[in-house]
Amino acid sequence: MSITVNLYSFTKRENSTKRPTGSGTSFGCTMIDDTSLMNPTFKLSIASNPIGYNYAYVADFDRYYFITEIRTYQNFWYVSCTCDVLASFKTEIGSQSHYILRSASASNGAISDTLYPATTQVLEQLYYPDNDYDPMAYSNGHSYIVGIVGNTDVITDQIGTLIYYWFNDASLHQFIKYLTDNIASGDDPWGQIAQSEYSEGVQKALIDPIQYIKSAFCLPVAIPETGYGVASSVKFGYYSWDVPSGYTVKKVGAGSAKIITKETASITIPTHPQAATRGSYLNCAPYSYYYLHYGPWGDIELDPLLINGNSKLKIYITYDLIKGIGRLMVTGNEYPHRVFFNGSANVGVDINLSQIYKDALGYEAATTSGIFGSVAAGATVGMSTNPVADLAKGLSFASSSVQDMTRLNYPVVKGIGDSGSFLAMFDSYNLYMISKFNYIVDENNTELGRPLCAVRQISNLSGYILCQGADCQIPGTQEEAIKINQYMNTGFFYE
Repeated sequence: MSITVNLYSFTKRENSTKRPTGSGTSFGCTMIDDTSLMNPTFKLSIASNPIGYNYAYVADFDRYYFITEIRTYQNFWYVSCTCDVLASFKTEIGSQSHYILRSASASNGAISDTLYPATTQVLEQLYYPDNDYDPMAYSNGHSYIVGIVGNTDVITDQIGTLIYYWFNDASLHQFIKYLTDNIASGDDPWGQIAQSEYSEGVQKALIDPIQYIKSAFCLPVAIPETGYGVASSVKFGYYSWDVPSGYTVKKVGAGSAKIITKETASITIPTHPQAATRGSYLNCAPYSYYYLHYGPWGDIELDPLLINGNSKLKIYITYDLIKGIGRLMVTGNEYPHRVFFNGSANVGVDINLSQIYKDALGYEAATTSGIFGSVAAGATVGMSTNPVADLAKGLSFASSSVQDMTRLNYPVVKGIGDSGSFLAMFDSYNLYMISKFNYIVDENNTELGRPLCAVRQISNLSGYILCQGADCQIPGTQEEAIKINQYMNTGFFYE
């Protein structure tokens, strides 16, 4: 059988659809008797010299071939070939769509590429709030919530037995000064006991003004200019203090008025240094880790998967004005309904309120008892059959009297609450975010591609392609179809 074979000197990958350009060099030849379509051997006359050629095209077969061997025998050249099924059926391959696992020309950066392991190189960065603004800072506003036993005509102004008043520094100072200095003297004594009945010292010993204050704490939030009723007076027990002109005191009533929410800060979210060129999957674990530190809440590990796609952390705090509890909610700027963290902590700093007083009533009772007791004991000594024992009793009464006199002379300090910590309000490192990024090794996109995991038409892609479950339909032999599918499902180049 006489046919024409076009020979080429051509370089290509074995698993590529690439075809040579031009017509090559034509040779007339015959096929030996024992040959096949997949692995033919062509017989050329000695006048033709095929040395230097490595590729062939046979128009009669419409197939491309790799030359596997060239030998000479009895003045003839014998060229052995094997069919290049990818080049021969390139058009059919390109026209079909298959599920593509990896591709060099198209990829999905959100899919993790586990082909490339992480190195031991770690980049750790520290980020502070935008404009270095921390609303929990003492200098950015603070106030005091004080729960006082009192009464009011407005039911919603009272919670249980207490009225909660909202003070700033100046108004709280004036109120405490009034409580402690104006019991029995001053321009407006509130004790309402005439000094002709009890001296000022006795009145201060009898009356404990701090007993009416049941709770007091400092919050890292200023009194809002609008909302909440302005208190013209502060009721404590049976008494009242008129708020002087120029000072601000507000009431915290029942219901929603007990809650105040505000956006506290935003922090720029850093991205993995390789994410821009290698894929956004690097912004997720195990390549990226994010930790938010915020004073009362401590260190919070944030889920990188939820953060991915956001450029800012948005931080909100809701304050409970009665208990001093703050609820922290962290979201993103692109997906505000995606909550990264939601938790509560005690943000109010307890204020220790104390009053120095003398237990005058206890002193009077104990002293009277001691005096009369010692006198009575002394009177019975002469009549007793055991005068030594009775004298000892009299001395014990006298000792009790001395102890009570000592208690009066050394005042007792009575306190309510326990001092908390202002660290969160004064710490310049109260709010920040730490990011940790693990680097991955270099890639070879040209020969290994990147994850795509989608159905695509082959001709719309180029370069390396790895399919899954490809079953290419061609007008060829079964052996050719099997070989093509093997190439496609193990990786080939569409060129």
